[in-house]
Amino acid sequence: MDFTKVIISLKEGKCVRRSCWGDKDMFIVKQKPSIIEEVVIPKMQSLPESAKYKILNNKNKSIYYKDQLLIIDNCGTAYSWNPNVEDIFAEDWIVI
Repeated sequence: MDFTKVIISLKEGKCVRRSCWGDKDMFIVKQKPSIIEEVVIPKMQSLPESAKYKILNNKNKSIYYKDQLLIIDNCGTAYSWNPNVEDIFAEDWIVI
């Protein structure tokens, strides 16, 4: 499938990958937009204390996650992901 269908699939909440990737368990997912409320921020392991302090002292006191893609490997490690030109023009994408 081509990349236009990849975008549609990601928006529908599906996981996708390239068939040429050596790690068959690796996939791309679009995170759902979500609001992390003030009460959750102090418990977040992924944020340094300095970032928590800044967020909690802002007017909004929350984090709004929007439009992020993750690539998740076979160990469950998630990385931020952006397609490169090869990925955009590839036609070997599959929904998993």
